[in-house]
Amino acid sequence: MAYARSFACGDLYEGNFDEWEPHMRKLLLRTRMLAPRNAWQAAKAAELILPYVEHSFLQRVPKAARHNSLELLRHFRMFSGAFRFLELPPELRNRVYSHLISSPEVDVWRYRVPPIARTSKQLRRETLSIFCSTARFTMSVGTRFNSAQDCAKAVRGWANIVGTPMLKHLRSVTLSLEVENTTARPARIARSPIAIRRFEFTYEPKTGLAVSCAKVCSDGTKDDVRRHVVEMADNCAVVGIEDGRAIVMALLSSTSMWASWR
Repeated sequence: MAYARSFACGDLYEGNFDEWEPHMRKLLLRTRMLAPRNAWQAAKAAELILPYVEHSFLQRVPKAARHNSLELLRHFRMFSGAFRFLELPPELRNRVYSHLISSPEVDVWRYRVPPIARTSKQLRRETLSIFCSTARFTMSVGTRFNSAQDCAKAVRGWANIVGTPMLKHLRSVTLSLEVENTTARPARIARSPIAIRRFEFTYEPKTGLAVSCAKVCSDGTKDDVRRHVVEMADNCAVVGIEDGRAIVMALLSSTSMWASWR
């Protein structure tokens, strides 16, 4: 132990093993402990090594291996290697993704893929599927979009950004439109010049496509929505679309209904 902390060597922590090992080998060589011949020498060599290891990093080594220099170095080398995240079981990776990309509400006009999805093709495929299935996408269309063509163009642009493979994972899209308020009211009651109409498109594997509209919509609009949902469900069944793409189909197939109001 006379050599402990007398040698110019920094503490070992996760990530600097390649720099730390040559210094430690020099220390063991000076004390003639580099190649222990028996358990006693291996234990003495381990005593020389331990003062140069960060405490939190040492806790990862089994206690039985802390009394053998060869076992210590083997474990240090193993723990200091690159962490192979993609070799984890899919269930564990999905739990990590759920913590990294949790975003309950996403504005489609400010849509950006999560940073982890830009790492590799596999991570993009795995993370975006969870992202699209858990996020609630909101699409706000202002008064400048005053025609069905404008509404359809906006939907197509967003769908292209998300990408066709990921659209099947969609579960919720809210379409919010600003329209001129033409509802008749008594003169004494102030009326806002702009009315907000919201339609929520949802898809569940068990129940299929559903569209709900805010109470401010007229009964005629609500009836049109119900008929549209039934028609879209039949059309999607014919072409074999049984996933979140049904939401995009519902948005695009009858944009005149979303952009024109009674």
